Amino acid sequence: MSKFIQNKDTIKNLSFKYRKSNKKVALAHGVFDVIHLGHLDYFREAKELADILIVSVTADKYVDKGLNKPFFNEKDRAYFLTSLEMVDHVIINHHKNSYDLINLIKPDFYVKGPDYKKKSGDVAGNLSKEKRAVIKGGGKIHFTSGRQYSSSKIINEKLDFL
Repeated sequence: MSKFIQNKDTIKNLSFKYRKSNKKVALAHGVFDVIHLGHLDYFREAKELADILIVSVTADKYVDKGLNKPFFNEKDRAYFLTSLEMVDHVIINHHKNSYDLINLIKPDFYVKGPDYKKKSGDVAGNLSKEKRAVIKGGGKIHFTSGRQYSSSKIINEKLDFL
């Protein structure tokens, strides 16, 4: 079974199969442009919560991080994530937010990084709606406690040589 999922029907069928077999599913959603130690901690903690970890990557057209960003395109970001052992499936999210994906997957855990514990961390302003979608689907939101880094800061300060 491929780790990279390219369509909603496949993810819907997998999600149904996992629920039917009583496997817990965690969903981690983000841009994931330039993977760093904070992301690895985040994925490990998410995987500890569930049997299956699905990571959704924000499509390029919805990434607004400045000139020449994202640094890596959506397919490269997704491909890299498939190489991580703790990640079971990767999907590119072709929507501005993750609500549709949350409603489709109905994860047991929707995992966000420690920066989202404070309202100021929710730069896009989607967390309250995401939370409602997770609860409506019977899941819980979980904030990780690992190291916190910023891909945007790494790109802007260390890799902005173009």
